[in-house]
Amino acid sequence: MADEKSLFSVYRMVFQYIEEGFAVVYGVERDKKKVIDKMTKLNSAINEKLSNGSLTIADRNSLYLDTWIKVSNWSNNLAKRILRGKRQSEFRGKIVFVNPQILLHEGNYDELLALEKFIGKQFRIPIKIICCYDLKALLRLKPSILTKILGTHSKTIDRKSGYHALKREIVIDELLERALVMVFGEDTSSIVYKTLKLVYGIDRDRIAFELDSVEQKLERFIGKGNISRVYSATNSSLITNMIY
Repeated sequence: MADEKSLFSVYRMVFQYIEEGFAVVYGVERDKKKVIDKMTKLNSAINEKLSNGSLTIADRNSLYLDTWIKVSNWSNNLAKRILRGKRQSEFRGKIVFVNPQILLHEGNYDELLALEKFIGKQFRIPIKIICCYDLKALLRLKPSILTKILGTHSKTIDRKSGYHALKREIVIDELLERALVMVFGEDTSSIVYKTLKLVYGIDRDRIAFELDSVEQKLERFIGKGNISRVYSATNSSLITNMIY
């Protein structure tokens, strides 16, 4: 989501949903005026859509700060503050574009996961939540966190607005092993696995089940600088395998 090309792909999705009869809430960016200026390049009738309730542009952080950050408040707040506009019967449903970036920056992963699980449930009105994540931020996460985030989603959307089911048959221990080999080479990565077994009692076939613990041990053994490279390589493979 960091590059302009990705944002304009999202804008096209926004206008496509509006054309299909949905009301859209866009809360991916922070500067509403800049968003309107950029969206106008794709659709000159944006002011009409803002005034008739088919498009609402919300500040990204307002969706996650203060009362928003508490999952228990989301249902009421969505109805009262974000999903304002015409009566629900005038639209096929609501599409809400969100960007949980602030929770990633703050390391508030438990709240993020709880929120992702909550907004994935069925609301009393027809509504879809579309999460727009920054790829660079995802690559910096621990694989254990990324797998949980991906696990709360059922589908991904490509730049042509095509929906694809996320693949679930991913073997995380194999991706981690490939990342270690990529970063350190086969000999050093073999030593890492031997250390996990001899010092910490963790066999290769248990890595997927003890991923949190494995990450802690690896960080202690190879250092934070090296582990960040391993995480990035692992997460890149994980995203590629699950999404594409």
